[in-house]
Amino acid sequence: MKLKLDMNSKKGLDTIRQIKMFRIGFVIFICFVTACSSNDPSLPNFQEHSLEQSINYLKNPQENYVLVASHRGNWQVAPENSLESIKSCINLNVDIVEIDLRRTQDGHLVLMHDSDLKRTTNGNGAVTSKTLREIKELYLKDRFGNLTNYRVPTFKEAMQLAKGKIIVMVDKANDYFQEVNNILMETETVGQVLFIEPFKYDEAIENMSQSLFANCLYVPRIKENVDDKMGYIAPFINNQAAEAFEIRFSSTTSHTLDVISVIKESNISIWMTALSSDMVAGYTDQISLNNPELGWGKCIELGANVLMTDYPENMIEYLNDKELH
Repeated sequence: MKLKLDMNSKKGLDTIRQIKMFRIGFVIFICFVTACSSNDPSLPNFQEHSLEQSINYLKNPQENYVLVASHRGNWQVAPENSLESIKSCINLNVDIVEIDLRRTQDGHLVLMHDSDLKRTTNGNGAVTSKTLREIKELYLKDRFGNLTNYRVPTFKEAMQLAKGKIIVMVDKANDYFQEVNNILMETETVGQVLFIEPFKYDEAIENMSQSLFANCLYVPRIKENVDDKMGYIAPFINNQAAEAFEIRFSSTTSHTLDVISVIKESNISIWMTALSSDMVAGYTDQISLNNPELGWGKCIELGANVLMTDYPENMIEYLNDKELH
């Protein structure tokens, strides 16, 4: 059963604030232990990437650092939502890797964007119609549709790989928050997991449970259909409950851009998603591949502290040239 916080309870609000304050210390400890104990030769560069630094810069935005969030892993070099695409992000020093969840017929969480298996594997049918054993027999396709030797990972396998190394943004978890929380607690990774949702403050606590909401990294999404923008962001700011705000804007005159200055005055990061025109008014990855100043550069000018991309290697190269990563 999900726990509902009494919004009029000072004790409940104080509990969230206190847990949020202690969360970074816990993650730093896990990061240190993992880095000291890991000897995986397939990840030669991961110790160069600091989870502690990424979380610190997310929570305390810097003028000279833009965090990179990679969509569905690095699917340019390995199948989307595969362990190999996550490894690539770790080795590239990506700050945040986004993954998608689906649930199998027998109740296991696996990494998969689509509800159907056809596009990304050599299987057919809905994920919910297959057992984990059946899905584990399938092979993943690369971005060109060619079969690879890679298998569909479970959420637990992904978190074991990412533990202590990289922030993990979990998408499509709305129907599985309790199962997600159980796996995060088992793998001791809840403090490095991030959720972006359009929930209002009280809705976020009710849907996610007080425990998960208080311990995870949370980013409210400000969509253009939000009329009362200040009423939406104020409870998150007042209760120190947002690590960033994602801003969606289909034009440079969008009303959602009006709150950026207020958010920045509160020392909270601005997240922009450069995947499609309706999300960032045309300042997309596709424009940026030809001229990053006309895409990612414009997002940064508008105030972005975090940028989500399908091309993490290109973005990091651009940001390194600008001394922003």
